[in-house]
Amino acid sequence: NEYNWQSIGVKNIHERLRYLYGEEYGVQIMSNPRVGTIVCVRMPVIRGEKKNENSKIEKNDKNDHCR
Repeated sequence: NEYNWQSIGVKNIHERLRYLYGEEYGVQIMSNPRVGTIVCVRMPVIRGEKKNENSKIEKNDKNDHCR
């Protein structure tokens, strides 16, 4: 990368997602000069009416749009 930018906020989110949900989750950034940038945030689907310890976390490997 010709630019030496540091993004503390994105790094913080990436590390929190990995800590909470596992190594397969986080933020991925892919960039091509003169083409564009893709930012992918992988996080689990949490099903349930209330946010509590009974909420279920599902891993959804079938709809993996981040490659």
